[in-house]
Amino acid sequence: MPDAPAPLNEADSPAAGEAAPPPPTPPKKDLRGSISDGISGVRERWGRVTIWWERSARGPMLASLATLAAIGAGAALEGNQHELAPMFDPRPGYFDGRPLYHAIAFVVLAAFAVFLTLWGFVTQNRQQKAADERRSEAEQQLFSENRTLAEQNERHAALLQTMPPATFADLYARQVIKAQVTLMDVVAAHAASGPQDVGTVQSAVRIALRTIALIAEGYENTPGAQVAANLMIFSRIAELPRATKERPAHEVLSFASPGLSWESLTGVLHLQPELSARASGEFTGPDPSVHEMYLPLPADRQLRAKGRSVWAVLPGAPLAWVKREPTSWPSIEALRAWCDEDAALHVDATFAMLRYFSHSAEIRSFVSIPFGQAADGSPTAVLNVHSSAQGLLEKRDQMLYVLLKPLLEILVHLLKYLEAPADLPIARALDEPLMQNDLSATHAFGGDPR
Repeated sequence: MPDAPAPLNEADSPAAGEAAPPPPTPPKKDLRGSISDGISGVRERWGRVTIWWERSARGPMLASLATLAAIGAGAALEGNQHELAPMFDPRPGYFDGRPLYHAIAFVVLAAFAVFLTLWGFVTQNRQQKAADERRSEAEQQLFSENRTLAEQNERHAALLQTMPPATFADLYARQVIKAQVTLMDVVAAHAASGPQDVGTVQSAVRIALRTIALIAEGYENTPGAQVAANLMIFSRIAELPRATKERPAHEVLSFASPGLSWESLTGVLHLQPELSARASGEFTGPDPSVHEMYLPLPADRQLRAKGRSVWAVLPGAPLAWVKREPTSWPSIEALRAWCDEDAALHVDATFAMLRYFSHSAEIRSFVSIPFGQAADGSPTAVLNVHSSAQGLLEKRDQMLYVLLKPLLEILVHLLKYLEAPADLPIARALDEPLMQNDLSATHAFGGDPR
């Protein structure tokens, strides 16, 4: 037998004679809530009608049905043509008791058919315009993607051009080691027998310059090109010999404008044949095509001309020294264009400089890299690397600048022995690092420290 239901608790069971409590009534909505619900319902139904209307009126189906209905109504009026007359010539009392249903249906359906036809035409134009806009956007997006792809291909091609030959890594390692060994020989000789003579240190500098020229030649990999390197040492006017300063400045300086005075200069860059080397020349011999010269560094580096600021310094090493960053000149034509557009040099200075490069077959392109750091933050020297072929390191000079970092550090140390060998404490020379990872002593890869 099934179990009997459990009896209710006394607290849950109603007392005898008491009625059960009524069910809870839902809360009454106020008038504002009722109106809001009604408006929401109307909007929802109107939205459905609008969607149905848009879908129905886009095609010719509804207009065709209305036209057929209007034709049917017109056929029904064929035997009742008199019903149309009152529609256009109403007279008082004429409509009393006269049935005009066929005429009204015909006119309404005909008007509706015309409306639907016009509406379909407008909708079709609107859809065509939207389709044209989407097509135009798609074409622009496709054009933009094609342009981006072309730019990426150009960057990839440029990147491939910047990559050195497969044998360059071995060449680079051997040349850096050779320069390091040369510096250590100078340091060891200084420690063993005291300061070395100037010729010995200059020979060590030329070995380092030849390694730089060989690295640039191997990196460029241009058949038949002759690559060389040289140094220009910065000197202040007060440091120049008195006999030099007694002569007019434009007679001592190369590519100087007439009337130039020593007082208008910050200093000069001194090119010495003893601090030059060729990649293919004698192992420790200087570059025979280099002749001594002084290049001016004016105190007023920029002038206001041509409606903007232009440079008042010579291109190449002087500009690199002033800007505290490397400069690259892939051709003599690029040099001439820079003088015309971005400089305000004296016409005599420009003519003399361009004539010098035009008659120098060894220099068809070159780069200038400032390095070292004096007490006031100015570079102590500028490295020039030039080639007998145009386009030296064109569009890929930044990678070579990075590769030359350790060699520039070696030159910084060698120049310390060259400038004041007797005053250089050997302990400090041996304690100073050969490679400074932060390159705080070079300007080749940063801006003006001031």
